[in-house]
Amino acid sequence: MALAPKLFATVVAILCSVAVAGNSMPAEATGSSANFGKWWIETAQAKRSQRARNQKQDTVANQSGAEAHLARMTPSRPAARCHHFGYEFAEHLTTHFQLMYRPQGISADIAGKTGELLEEAHRVFFEQFGEAGFALNAIDTQLPWFVFNDPSQYYDFARAADGMDAASLESYYAARSNRVVLMQAGGARSWNYHGQSGTNDAFESRAMSLAGMDPDHSWKGGAGDGLLDVRRTVHEAAHQLAFNSGLQTRGVMYPLWVSEGLATNFESDTLAGIGVAGENPPRQRQLLRAYASGRLMPLEDFITLVNIRPGGPYSANDLYAQSWAFFRFLFKTRQAALREYLTTLAQLEPGPRSTYTMQQEFTDAFGSLERLEQAWNRYLMSLHRD
Repeated sequence: MALAPKLFATVVAILCSVAVAGNSMPAEATGSSANFGKWWIETAQAKRSQRARNQKQDTVANQSGAEAHLARMTPSRPAARCHHFGYEFAEHLTTHFQLMYRPQGISADIAGKTGELLEEAHRVFFEQFGEAGFALNAIDTQLPWFVFNDPSQYYDFARAADGMDAASLESYYAARSNRVVLMQAGGARSWNYHGQSGTNDAFESRAMSLAGMDPDHSWKGGAGDGLLDVRRTVHEAAHQLAFNSGLQTRGVMYPLWVSEGLATNFESDTLAGIGVAGENPPRQRQLLRAYASGRLMPLEDFITLVNIRPGGPYSANDLYAQSWAFFRFLFKTRQAALREYLTTLAQLEPGPRSTYTMQQEFTDAFGSLERLEQAWNRYLMSLHRD
């Protein structure tokens, strides 16, 4: 359950101690010429500072889109130090996110850029799903993120905090705790990114090669700061935003294509490319390879698939690509039915449901599965031609 803003602020104040250097008050103006001169100089400086602030506000007013949004964001606060599950974190707060990062290996610059990216993801998520008619609830608390740059610490935290075996993942969203835990790009050598995996000794330069990550499209800090992986960050942000905006409900069992299809549709290698159901070349390439090889799962089974079975006939790579394409197909061609379907699932009681029940929920919203599969196959062929 989300904490009220006032209670949340109190909890943060208890958990974290912040050392802030106080500013001395300016001297009062008196009749002495010395004090009067000092008062005049300080007043002139104050006026110049005010003019600079006005110019900055005018600049922001003339900006548009993502640039203006980032310029208006909550300014960085003094770094707090908190302890969670035996680890010390520095804290960076934005309007909607509480970013906890390991100060020994992650710079405040990268933390700040991550906060900016998350706020932009929040803006685009609400803007685009709202324009498409999906009912969303405002998020009135700061969503927790934990960022590591040391693999062993990341794995240990995942086990202790969320009972997760994260040895094969570099990031995850835990619905039960409502937190995202993320390995900073550059911190590990063996990695798996939501159905796309590999090994690369030059991790900073690989830039998620299988995920289509371009180093030029990532945000880099100074020397030793590492690399901010835009694609992976917005994927996890989409999960967290969906489960905190009412689009999805924590505890309800969702088919893989809903949760991972939504998140993969939000992926982008650049800040400007973030959005719903846009182009995703890495996922599309994987999809077309699977389609050409006959490796896509029939819709009758795919619409109720909840977990990927290790060693099963369908790989995680292919299933994530199919989830991306299927969610995009429904968003573009059957948006009203998709809204109805997600609204129905969000109102369900937490817990498992039978395959039959899940099939019935799907056909109640989208109609005949046979006719839908015909349209789906035409959509796949159109992607193949393109």
